[in-house]
Amino acid sequence: MNIDPHQNAEIKLQEMAEAYVNFEILGTRVPIPYVLGYGRWQFHKTSGKGSVEEIRNELKRRAATQSVDLKTLSAGQIFKFMKENKIGIDCSGLAYHLLNAYIFELTHQPLSDFIVRFGGTLGQFEKKFLQYKRQRRINAATLTSDNNSREIPKAAEIRIGDMVRIRKDLDHILVIAKLNLSNNQRIITYVHSSSTKHTKKQGPHYGTIEITQPEKGLEFQNWTEMTKDGSNYGQAFFTPELGDSVRRLIYV
Repeated sequence: MNIDPHQNAEIKLQEMAEAYVNFEILGTRVPIPYVLGYGRWQFHKTSGKGSVEEIRNELKRRAATQSVDLKTLSAGQIFKFMKENKIGIDCSGLAYHLLNAYIFELTHQPLSDFIVRFGGTLGQFEKKFLQYKRQRRINAATLTSDNNSREIPKAAEIRIGDMVRIRKDLDHILVIAKLNLSNNQRIITYVHSSSTKHTKKQGPHYGTIEITQPEKGLEFQNWTEMTKDGSNYGQAFFTPELGDSVRRLIYV
């Protein structure tokens, strides 16, 4: 039986999301902190843009240089150590690695072979000659730009691998990770990495949106995630008037 290649790509994205949300080090599950663009040009650091394995390796390396035995620490202590040493992931770093897993399964090429940071000749030049750790220079604006994506106006059309761009008070991106269509309900699960300035949870975590008006945009749907002060996250931040929308990579 032939399996839709998009289904395999969705599975890869979901597996990658789980690896970030349920990060483990030496058998201990530890939440990954939210880290924003720290030391981006210091290539020996993940700087908020690392893969799960790169984050794990940096954590081990930093612990070794400071004579810290991770095996003796609790999850909370490891989390604190990661925050103090700026080891974590930001929103676009997480989105990049999720979408890279998706695209690679479909095309057998990394996402960096497709994404352009600028239009025209300059964009093609940058893509060809500045490939090294290119995810450090790819942000939410780049991933969701018209050069790389198109708008999905209706909630009913959303699928796994789509992105949600949010601009109000931050430059942010979510990735659609799951769709639940059972019991006459349509529940969208997204994954993102955020700070406690904007959400109760920080770092990589899931949120859900109940689709009640499928022919309309996400501003008309029921977001369940809450902000730090208890406000509805979607109502507080998703603002189409500022250009917020659902986007889909043009390469899928």
